[in-house]
Amino acid sequence: MSIPTHEEIYRLQQLSRVKNTDKCTSKWLRVVDRFNKEANMTKKINQYDTCNELEDFLCKFITWLKKLNGEEYKAESIYNCYASLARYLKEESVIKPCKIWDQYSFPLAIKTLDGKMKQLQLQRLGETAQADSLTRQETQQILDHSTMNGEDNESLIRRVFFWISLLCGLRGGDAYKIEDRQLTRRKDGGLNLEMFIEKNNQRG
Repeated sequence: MSIPTHEEIYRLQQLSRVKNTDKCTSKWLRVVDRFNKEANMTKKINQYDTCNELEDFLCKFITWLKKLNGEEYKAESIYNCYASLARYLKEESVIKPCKIWDQYSFPLAIKTLDGKMKQLQLQRLGETAQADSLTRQETQQILDHSTMNGEDNESLIRRVFFWISLLCGLRGGDAYKIEDRQLTRRKDGGLNLEMFIEKNNQRG
């Protein structure tokens, strides 16, 4: 019996990666590089070795975050950016473990993200265009991803969170603020989601 080499294991691990996810992460890392260049910062985002330093960087970056032409991103894009950085830092950061969604380790970064998204919602930049809805194939691709397989607590939470967001049609900053106390079990075995959604973007 021959023991698999690290190269063989690595090749299998790479096959599980979703190409679109990697492309999205690369896109936002280029935006991080643009911010570093404008701010004359030389340290890469994965080189911060304390949570406080990384959180300070994230707060500054989120506050600054904008398109190359100076226009604002939509709230959903800001959230996607943070999620992409979270995936990247989980694997590449010198901080181990690095979980920037942890409200105890990165409370100010999450508050800054929340505030940025609310600000964009007030500017009517918090809604997703109908054409941007997930296709059936994209939905299945997300559910099939290794980080959504439900084999551990973290991936199970992601999977439940995704289904709730999808089925309830949550948008903008409302989705990621779901709390477990807002979920109640029904007699038929199902779940009810009870949450107050502030309508900042009312028309008329």
